[in-house]
Amino acid sequence: MAHCPAYSGPICSLCCSLETRCRDCCKPQARVSSQARTLLAKTLPAWAIRPLNSDVGRYLGVLCLFGGVIGGVLSLVYFQITLDSEMPKAALRSALWSVFFILTIIAGVIAWLFVLAQDSRRVAEEETRRQTDLLMREIEAHKRTDAKLQKAKEVAEAASKARAGMSLA
Repeated sequence: MAHCPAYSGPICSLCCSLETRCRDCCKPQARVSSQARTLLAKTLPAWAIRPLNSDVGRYLGVLCLFGGVIGGVLSLVYFQITLDSEMPKAALRSALWSVFFILTIIAGVIAWLFVLAQDSRRVAEEETRRQTDLLMREIEAHKRTDAKLQKAKEVAEAASKARAGMSLA
């Protein structure tokens, strides 16, 4: 069992590892994005980091990652084919560049959809957290009201018993 700051109570380690809603609030620097921001903050000036935290910055980061993977795979294909065959290298290079640009356009659309999905998920989680906080405050208000009503009921019952005792006397 460990203390979970998201639920303000104990949670077993298996449940903790399966929980996704808390977004690892007990270890905020564990995410790759947080570690990348920390590294960039140490190496770049603040004015250069600010645009990277925007939607366009995240889009460009994802697109560069996709482009790097596509370029790496196509480079391996190029070197593998040119080692084994007597194929004209210029034609192969031209064909692979065309494939690279076509795949990069597709990757651009997918990267934008990925960034939009992440933003949508983040907004939905914030709204859920906000609604949960409102419900918790409402529950606390109901508990306080219930305690006041219980106390008023006890006072009324005590006054009723006292009146009944006085009327008998």
